[in-house]
Amino acid sequence: MKAKKQTLSTPIQYTEETLQKLHEYLYSILGEVVRVCDKLQIPYFLVGGSALGAYFWDGIIPWDDDVDVGFTRDNYNRFLKEAPAELGEQYFLQTMESDPHYPNVLSKLRLKNTLFVEKYYEGFDMHHGIFVDIIPFDKVPSDKEKEREQRNWMVRIRYWLVGKEMFKWAKPDTCIMGYYTRKVGFLRCLLSFLVVHLVPRRFLVKKILRVQTQYNNCEDCTRYRVIWTKNDYMLPEWLANLKEAKFGPLMVKVPGDLETYLNMHYPQGLQKWLPEDQRPTHGPVALSFDTTADS
Repeated sequence: MKAKKQTLSTPIQYTEETLQKLHEYLYSILGEVVRVCDKLQIPYFLVGGSALGAYFWDGIIPWDDDVDVGFTRDNYNRFLKEAPAELGEQYFLQTMESDPHYPNVLSKLRLKNTLFVEKYYEGFDMHHGIFVDIIPFDKVPSDKEKEREQRNWMVRIRYWLVGKEMFKWAKPDTCIMGYYTRKVGFLRCLLSFLVVHLVPRRFLVKKILRVQTQYNNCEDCTRYRVIWTKNDYMLPEWLANLKEAKFGPLMVKVPGDLETYLNMHYPQGLQKWLPEDQRPTHGPVALSFDTTADS
């Protein structure tokens, strides 16, 4: 099979003014999430870099370019089911069901008539508006081997879903999907090629949901996690005692023991300032605050 040439755009370089404006849009979208959750009485909590921003900055980390909102699975399902009727018409709730070319297992609330093309999804025929991540937390087993197996299946199927939109076979042992590169043996690369091209997308979507939720009825499973990550844990007592925190112009909910959660999430230690070369962003390849004005 011949290799396909891979052409990737260069991520844009933020200016201070651009980041400040992006943060204003992110606060607006998050405000809509908070408004709807408060109205429907759906518990939520900031996670990851957004929780770190609330801890150190009372808002979005100055160099960050997204917001992450977590839900336990039951509340996540409630939000996906009930929120669309409450959301303003300028918003689009993106899921693997509402957008047939969206390959991610988390959801996003996107602002229509804007553009934020992540480098990972360049070339995908899906909605690319500025967004806030809506992230499900599911129970994980106490057995480390079972937990590792669950995570590995998640990563594998997620990779195949991305491949449904963009699979490039660069070499017999290298499968490339946009910015995702997997250098494996020939047979594993061939297996990915066959799954991507022969297995229906709806089957993969059902399978990945089954993997995510397989331990949610386990009484002895006492931790919640974003299944495809290694260290994003939540404990029931943190979720039962959510606290309010200032986040820019908003008051939001964070895990009850925010500092313990953050020390777990960032095992290298909590730092307010990071060196410039260690400040992660989504690296969008295109950004617009009003696509109607661009056309």
